[in-house]
Amino acid sequence: MLGALLPLMFFTLARMVESPGLYLFRFFAGFCLVANGLYLLVDAFQRGGDAGTLLRHGASQWQLFLFSALSAPFGFRLWHNLGPHFGLGAARGTVSIGAAITSASLLAAVVAMELAFYR
Repeated sequence: MLGALLPLMFFTLARMVESPGLYLFRFFAGFCLVANGLYLLVDAFQRGGDAGTLLRHGASQWQLFLFSALSAPFGFRLWHNLGPHFGLGAARGTVSIGAAITSASLLAAVVAMELAFYR
């Protein structure tokens, strides 16, 4: 749940300060909502991962379904109309070089942190 709420919180903050790369925050928040919602939905049936842990610790299956039913569609809604920012449609392949460099830098930072802290 934190993996869905934190990106949503950062998106909201970026929106409040009118960040020039707001669509990147929007995309990431949408991705996290979709990924977490669908992951819990599938795992609610298999009970092998986090959903199994949540169920063993007192969560009800209907709560997992409710979270999935709210988070995944909201994530898809956040993605709606983002295509042109990523070079699709009317943008005809044009992507902001600053956004590309920022995204690549953030990816490299995340990979470096993963390698450094989770061996």
